[in-house]
Amino acid sequence: MHVDRSKLCAFAIVALGLSGCGTSISETPLNSPPGPMTPRDPSKVEVFTTPPSQPFIEVAMLEAQQQSNYSTDGSTQIVAKLRAYAANRGCDAIIINGSNNAVVGDVAGGSGDITTLKGYRATCIVYKPATASPSSSSSAKTNGN
Repeated sequence: MHVDRSKLCAFAIVALGLSGCGTSISETPLNSPPGPMTPRDPSKVEVFTTPPSQPFIEVAMLEAQQQSNYSTDGSTQIVAKLRAYAANRGCDAIIINGSNNAVVGDVAGGSGDITTLKGYRATCIVYKPATASPSSSSSAKTNGN
């Protein structure tokens, strides 16, 4: 028998009042930002898997994970939710650090069910303000001779 997970999730929410069918995101503060952080459009938040060359400050560690084995969020949706969360937080970019998968299971009536909940860890970064470089044009004084 084929079970449609999204319908099962919707049924679980209605029948049991659960909210465990999406992706949860938790935040651990790391460093103070160089200035105020303001929410932005998610499309303006850059996504990296390696650190960018531009100087930055790591502001927070973000951990995203499917909430239950009924979650229909895949990698694309989880990263999109990390990006949206980071945008709301005011991050300039996120660096995806790796997976945050969890293996969960239960045993009932002598049989078990094991599921891997997908997830990712990311770092919310804020670019350091550009520092003014000394002017390369210097005023040369002439003595008139």
